[in-house]
Amino acid sequence: MEKIKNIILKLLYPHWLITFLTSILSVVGLVLVFKNHIEYSLIAILSYIISFYSLVVIVLFFIKYGPKIYKKIVTSLMKNKYIYKFYHDLTFKTNVLLYSALAINLSFVVYKLTTGILYNSIWFIVLALYYLLLVIIRIRLVVFTSINKIGKNLIAEHKQAIKSSLTLLLLNINLIFILILVIIYGEKYVFPGVLIYIMAFYTFYSVISSLINMIKFRKYKSPVISTSRIVSMAASLIMLLGLETALLAEFNVDNDNYFNQIMIGATGIIIALTILGLSLYKIIKSVRYLKKIKKAEL
Repeated sequence: MEKIKNIILKLLYPHWLITFLTSILSVVGLVLVFKNHIEYSLIAILSYIISFYSLVVIVLFFIKYGPKIYKKIVTSLMKNKYIYKFYHDLTFKTNVLLYSALAINLSFVVYKLTTGILYNSIWFIVLALYYLLLVIIRIRLVVFTSINKIGKNLIAEHKQAIKSSLTLLLLNINLIFILILVIIYGEKYVFPGVLIYIMAFYTFYSVISSLINMIKFRKYKSPVISTSRIVSMAASLIMLLGLETALLAEFNVDNDNYFNQIMIGATGIIIALTILGLSLYKIIKSVRYLKKIKKAEL
């Protein structure tokens, strides 16, 4: 019995070289299978078995050694003063996240607007306007956090939250134009080749991460932080809509436009209502806070 147990343990926790080789074999095998459309061949079955085994081994490795590896990496990273500051200084962390998002949005504004003008495309101009609205919101938040420390001036933070949330409502109007162009005129996002899978992974990560951060950062009770998280959530949800248009265009083999229109329309309405609800919630909450402060002063 002990011998069987040792064999199972060796199979589940093999030498790193075996794990590396099986992983390479599974990737190569799956690429060959799907590229040559031989999903039911002997090579395909072997590739599926090796892939499953590799996945189980990697998951078990991270379950066993993941926490230790994570602790070592974090301890090593914390020696850097900027990384330490990022994790412990809320204002600095917020600024870093806002600046990085702002840089990405600005690059998209330039790219989409230039493409829209060159090709006389309403689609790209509408997308440029969407990214421009995100830029406006994030510039406001960046300017505010550069001047003010988070949590020190709640009245100013609530006023800023109202302004940003109102701009977010304009983003919702822009979303309606995007939906019209997609549903009626057949416009869509295009991610060629393997890029569609990368974008799918990134989009789902972005949505889940935004949701977690919205809940996580509530403890700071900062209107500016919660607004920046709402903006990130709105951007992630619209990215999810874009991914849906790309996936339906890529994998709807029957080319059922009616089905595509229903799916995109339903998703778009849910996203629009979610953004509307989050924006109004933030506006109402901030207005009530400011009225309460004003009443207390009187």
